[in-house]
Amino acid sequence: MFLLAFFLINITGLTYKNLWPNMPWWQQHSTTMFAAAANIFLLLFTREFFNFKKNHKFINKLTWGIIILIIISLILNVFDSTFSLSMLMVNIISLIVIFLIFTVSILGLFDKNKLAIYFLFSFTALVIGTTLYVLRNLGIIDSNTLAESGLKIGFLVEIIFLMFAVLHRYRYLEKVDNNRLENLVKERTKKLVTQKEEIETQRDRILSQHKEVLMQKNLISEKNNEIKDSFNYAKLIQNAVLTPRKELDRVLDDYFIINLPKETLGGDFYWTYEQNGRVYIAVADCTGHGVPGAMMSMLGISALNEIVRKYDDIKPSEILNELSTNIQKALHQEGAIGESKDGMDISVCMIDKVTNTMLYAGANNPIYIIRNDKFNVDYSDDRFKLFEFDNNLLLELKADKMTIGYNYNKTNKFSDKKVNIKNGDMIYMFSDGFSDQFGGENGNKYKLGRFRNLLANNSTIQNRLEQYDVIMAELYNWKNNIEQIDDILILGMRM
Repeated sequence: MFLLAFFLINITGLTYKNLWPNMPWWQQHSTTMFAAAANIFLLLFTREFFNFKKNHKFINKLTWGIIILIIISLILNVFDSTFSLSMLMVNIISLIVIFLIFTVSILGLFDKNKLAIYFLFSFTALVIGTTLYVLRNLGIIDSNTLAESGLKIGFLVEIIFLMFAVLHRYRYLEKVDNNRLENLVKERTKKLVTQKEEIETQRDRILSQHKEVLMQKNLISEKNNEIKDSFNYAKLIQNAVLTPRKELDRVLDDYFIINLPKETLGGDFYWTYEQNGRVYIAVADCTGHGVPGAMMSMLGISALNEIVRKYDDIKPSEILNELSTNIQKALHQEGAIGESKDGMDISVCMIDKVTNTMLYAGANNPIYIIRNDKFNVDYSDDRFKLFEFDNNLLLELKADKMTIGYNYNKTNKFSDKKVNIKNGDMIYMFSDGFSDQFGGENGNKYKLGRFRNLLANNSTIQNRLEQYDVIMAELYNWKNNIEQIDDILILGMRM
């Protein structure tokens, strides 16, 4: 539009008078340049408006060919020698451009392009005006007034209808954009609805799974409570078969018991029995812990009660021999591969209060006697071992290296060890749970050496409750946060 306006002003002579009156070369060449440049931009505008690249591929190629010719005419226009040829080319090309656009407008009507009507009217007027002007330039028409007036009116009508075309195009593109945005919103809304439905489905599934997990958790909790109740009741039964505290208080003058099962039920047990002025005391460590250990302990206690009631004045070694036989029969142990190897390690002592003597027999379980005086025993006898401490002596009565249950050497029998006892002697019977407990700074076992030292120092304490507290404090300080690995049983008694 700008170039066409300058072209019109140029042909009226206004630019010569007002803009470049002292530039004769420019006055001569500018009109042709404005006309050529206007044709280029008019072609480009029409090409984009009707989308030649998609709808009119041949015309699109033709358009670029015409533009090249126009550029050539512009180059020729620069030189005075070729100026006439340049002006002739521009006039002919202008006619071709107008008729080309006029033809495209008609094709647009056939393609039902509503915007083509604006181009048709616009370029019909321009065709008439330009034709008159070109014919004047070519000398076919003599009337300058008719040519110039026709060109001006044609340009004016063209500008008006092109403005309408641009406006209509703008509204059309705006509508297309709105439709595109609306479709995009609908599509995204549809996706959001789909995602919402998927999320709701996943939420419902998660809620269902959560509900199922809660039901399973409640069921597991209920089963756990039932199991705990069963274990607690089994613990009551196990404690009931142990020697009652009242009986212990009667047969033992001064004693304490530390009984710490690893689980609710344990495999360590203590047992006492009095017969004919003699007190039988046993401390046992059954195979395993928990339920298996508890079952073995019940079997052991039952067998011990049966044995002492069956035989009068029975020795500890005889008790162990009979107990081992009973366990083998009860568990059907014959030495076959794959059968039960369960049993127990146990120490049994018989204290005669009249003669102040003690008979002891043990299956892998020794006992300790601590006093501050000498022992009347033969220290060369390998059944005894003496340990000296600052304030007292500790005598270990060694156990036989056999267990209660099946033994491959069936001819071996348990043996008795006899020792005199004095008032003030401290006797300790125990399982291996304390000495095997891991703890300390490096997580090592407590071991028997440290355990003997603890008992030797502890034996000087006269109050049994204080002895109990000292041993318990040592245990908890040692293991700290490390899990208890086995049942722990210690029975200490002062003569």
